Amino acid sequence: MGSQLTQRGSLDAESEMSPQEPPPWIVRSTAWLLIAAFLFALLIAVVMRLPESVRCPFVLIPATGADPIQAPRQAMINRVAVSEGQTVKSGEELFVLRSDEIRGWDTQFRTLTEDLRNKEESLIQSDTAYAAQLNIKKA
Repeated sequence: MGSQLTQRGSLDAESEMSPQEPPPWIVRSTAWLLIAAFLFALLIAVVMRLPESVRCPFVLIPATGADPIQAPRQAMINRVAVSEGQTVKSGEELFVLRSDEIRGWDTQFRTLTEDLRNKEESLIQSDTAYAAQLNIKKA
């Protein structure tokens, strides 16, 4: 009699009132519904075209005020080339900076360029003198 009680009260045992498996028509209907939803989503994804980008004008204002712009070298602002709220393009000049370090590099660059030009002129004169000496020896 004890074994009948455990069988009757067992949750794993199937009874007429609550079967363990759902009816086959519910399983079949759910499967067809999922397949139809997948095919519909696939059809919508193929047919419908969404724009990749949308153009809209805007003004970008930082929430904490103006963001600082820093020069890569220590310098003083010589001239401001833009005004507040002006639209600027990438690479456009914003400020003209005056820097002793950059001025030194510029002076060195100009000196080296002048030295190169002088050496090239000297080389041309040496080539001309050498050619003249060859002509004298041949004569």
